[in-house]
Amino acid sequence: MLVVGLTGNFGAGKTTVARIFEELGAKVLDADQIAHRLISPGGAFKKVIRVFGRDILKDEEIDRKKLASIVFKDHKKLETLNRLIHPKVVQEIRRQIAFFKREKTAPLVVVEAALLIESGLNALMDAVIMVKATRALQLRRVTGKRGFKRNDALQRMKAQLPLREKLKYADIVIDNRGTLQQTQRQVQEVWQRLLKYQKFM
Repeated sequence: MLVVGLTGNFGAGKTTVARIFEELGAKVLDADQIAHRLISPGGAFKKVIRVFGRDILKDEEIDRKKLASIVFKDHKKLETLNRLIHPKVVQEIRRQIAFFKREKTAPLVVVEAALLIESGLNALMDAVIMVKATRALQLRRVTGKRGFKRNDALQRMKAQLPLREKLKYADIVIDNRGTLQQTQRQVQEVWQRLLKYQKFM
């Protein structure tokens, strides 16, 4: 079973690509969803509240938008949050990968993570897939359909490694500047390549 990392900067379309892989038969682990579970009560909830205060709560749960508005304006606070959460996210991803390998329920595990490179998760992967789009297109996507304010979107983009740096770690690049159908064709081609590669491992 191959374990593939899937990443791309904010608004590039990695979630769309992950969904296509899932439709083809891959198991997808979403690092963002795992992190969300980890900051819920019972996870790292108390540690996050201790560091960032009760102002980030809404109905006694962490309001992710409030937390994001704090950390994406202050690089040191973002680093602090990452130190609290990332080791636990990596631990959980390792656990789930081990489970899928034991069960052999799919030919491919895709780990979708915006901070795949920044967190060092790429070291666990057999290959890294990078989803790319132009900065202008990323902005249009996140300020349009996803409803982010332009400044908030720019702050999130600034917190990630520039695309040119991330591309150095990529084994495969999916160009998501075109139509959904064009992206689907690229993902299907990558899927076939990975299945063929796996046979020779």
